[in-house]
Amino acid sequence: MKTNLFAMIAVVQTILMSICLNVCPQNQASPISGDENWDESFGTSGMNADVNCFVKKDGILYAGGEFTKAGGNNINRIAQWDGVSWSPIGHGFDQNAVFAMEFFNSALYAGGIFYKSNGQAMKHFAKWNGTEWVQPGSVIDYQVDCLASAGDALYLGGGMIATAGIDLYGIARWDGTQFHAVGGGLWLSDYYTPDVFAIETDDNDVYVGGKFSRAGTVDASSIAKWDGSSWSALGGGVSGGDGVVTSLALIGNDLYVAGGFTVAGSVSVNNIARWDGSQWSPLGSGTSGPVYTLAVIGDKLFAGGSFTQAGGLNVNNIAMWDGSQWSSLGSGTNQWVKALYADGNNLYAGGRFTKAGNKTAKYIARWQTALSVEDHDPDDLQLRLFPNPFSGSTTIQYHLKEPGHVQLVIDDITGRNAAILVNEVQLPGEHKVMYEASGLRKGIFFVRLCIENQTIVKKIIKLR
Repeated sequence: MKTNLFAMIAVVQTILMSICLNVCPQNQASPISGDENWDESFGTSGMNADVNCFVKKDGILYAGGEFTKAGGNNINRIAQWDGVSWSPIGHGFDQNAVFAMEFFNSALYAGGIFYKSNGQAMKHFAKWNGTEWVQPGSVIDYQVDCLASAGDALYLGGGMIATAGIDLYGIARWDGTQFHAVGGGLWLSDYYTPDVFAIETDDNDVYVGGKFSRAGTVDASSIAKWDGSSWSALGGGVSGGDGVVTSLALIGNDLYVAGGFTVAGSVSVNNIARWDGSQWSPLGSGTSGPVYTLAVIGDKLFAGGSFTQAGGLNVNNIAMWDGSQWSSLGSGTNQWVKALYADGNNLYAGGRFTKAGNKTAKYIARWQTALSVEDHDPDDLQLRLFPNPFSGSTTIQYHLKEPGHVQLVIDDITGRNAAILVNEVQLPGEHKVMYEASGLRKGIFFVRLCIENQTIVKKIIKLR
């Protein structure tokens, strides 16, 4: 891989200005505008098969999918990223795929199509107890496609019909001890069972999307709302095309609905639409193919799927809607995007692709959104280096306003890690780290301090 000198100069200039970035320095640019935001160092350490879902807690990113390797390690279908490397979560799952993950009552739950973990029966729904995966409650009969927590409930959506004599029909509520039906469940037809692919929660309201024609006793075309006691339809729902909803996202009071459909209510749309509580509206001319996943950063909506255009622009499987128009994320990905996850100003993408932004991305990638100077106070973390330049050792000092997961890393000028000094949850207050750099050659390096959704990068020079 050749380093683009102009991109490197831009990075160094940015660091010298001490602008607080939310991303690691880039060491490569692409001719297509926006490709520089794709982080190749993250994508090259990826998986050997599809990534279907993400969740993050306490600074750890979790990925689920169909892979058996992550970062070159043998890891079965569910893995965790600590900011430095991938590691397994127990034995993982012996077959098929993880489609969904969610934290509920501080425990990690996983759903999908699987039957065993480390040889033990584990059907479609599992809980990590800190030591091993266990089957929570009674056995779910069919696959779990999505999970979402709301208050004292964890909602499961999928193709399940029943568990332990309880009729579920596409959706269930787990209270930590047992399963409950949700308003009579969903119905599609006398010949086909319903399926739920997306659940989004908002206070007491639970929005459900999938493939169905009725929710409880209410006619509802593939999208419905459960308020804790009854079902209601969202206008005329969606139809046309496959008539299926695969992802939901909320921005303020607006619900964004995506999947494979051409009509929302009575409005012509292409695979994505907005519900404002009373009526449907399109998002420009939509996308040229199905949308599988949505994520939100601020007031921006990101969509991933299997499409080449959004709003008439060439976008390649991933695009951003700013409320009035679509834009690309560089050259996009070379195959489907199946999962998006927003973390501060970072966007994680998973799917079936091997390139993102024309860079190596083994089924997983990270898009790092650019921030202006006004987006963050560069002194917010009060990062100080002294002495600088230095010879044998230097002190790195910083201040935390609140507890959080901290990463303190030394990078060389190519962006590679030279040292990992801190990678743990820390309490508020002043912190000092003495860095003894006897094994480090002389030259220019960068101190990168990451705390939750904020990052500062500063230059440091070793004289000898």
